Amino acid sequence: MRQRFGLESEFKDNHRTVAAKGDAKDDWDLIDIRELSRMTALSIYTFYEMISENRLPFPRYKLGRCVRFRRADIIRWIESKGNLPARSHSGT
Repeated sequence: MRQRFGLESEFKDNHRTVAAKGDAKDDWDLIDIRELSRMTALSIYTFYEMISENRLPFPRYKLGRCVRFRRADIIRWIESKGNLPARSHSGT
């Protein structure tokens, strides 16, 4: 479905452009809300609530009905908070 609307190729083009500028490859590594919840140990419900109240402290990216977040933004946010019971930052 994503291919039908051209989102897949658009993301790949953006990803290549960012990488070509010398940014880290993982800079545009997008994660879903489940991974966000695992990284921060906060519930999915908490993040949906923050989104609906415009209290999200980092940008979100909508791809159709899906919401994605940049891993680099999340890691910076976790590090700035210092007190979040964060789990592994690696993509594993």
